[in-house]
Amino acid sequence: MNSSGYKKYINLSSGISFGYPETWTIREEQFKPDSNSLINPQGFGGAIFVFGPIETICGEGKTVIFLKKIPCKSTGGNIESIDEYVKIYIKVNSFGKTEIIFQKEQKLGDLQGIEVSLTYERPCPFDSPLSRPLKMQHTWLTVLHKNYFFEINYVTSKNDYPLHQDVYENIKKSFKFT
Repeated sequence: MNSSGYKKYINLSSGISFGYPETWTIREEQFKPDSNSLINPQGFGGAIFVFGPIETICGEGKTVIFLKKIPCKSTGGNIESIDEYVKIYIKVNSFGKTEIIFQKEQKLGDLQGIEVSLTYERPCPFDSPLSRPLKMQHTWLTVLHKNYFFEINYVTSKNDYPLHQDVYENIKKSFKFT
């Protein structure tokens, strides 16, 4: 990875570090309990959002890359295997007109994981009666490390997807467990 123009992010409580563009912003969130969640109803873990500077076509939201840490069954979660986790995560992220582009084995450092890319339509703006369908693309890589699932996600409009795919790839390449 070319580190020029990148900052290093370190989160000791999650045990991770990665590089991200210095013009992008970081926001950390702790999950809240959600009894409707198929993956994490207890609300364990959290997410780190990396927001890009580009607005989506309809001006709602930004290109976002986010990382999640979710416990597996042996540490209080609901799911034990990566295959089961990915199957449920595809279901959770299947909105209107969902199409799986690929699902493949992929490494993150020395760990074997599964990477999935799909497209779907969602209303934009999301909660407006005047909304129109917007084609989105969502790609993520899931690995299991020390009884936690770690995900690196990339979500933006289908048209904007190629603009920051290199950032997603660079974050994956720079990702380390601390």
